[in-house]
Amino acid sequence: MTKPDEKDRVHSLLKVVHRIAARENAFHGELRMIVNDPELGDRDKIAAIRRLMDEASTKIE
Repeated sequence: MTKPDEKDRVHSLLKVVHRIAARENAFHGELRMIVNDPELGDRDKIAAIRRLMDEASTKIE
């Protein structure tokens, strides 16, 4: 059996993993929306992707 302290650590790590997965799913969803938007030209898509990457990199820090 696991000790209570170990159980708490495992739950804390699982929370972190779930948070990271949720952010990654949100990022991919936004990326798909940008790429598949028929109203955006190539330059607009590139600019939108750069903004999305900037936002993602600041959230990681």
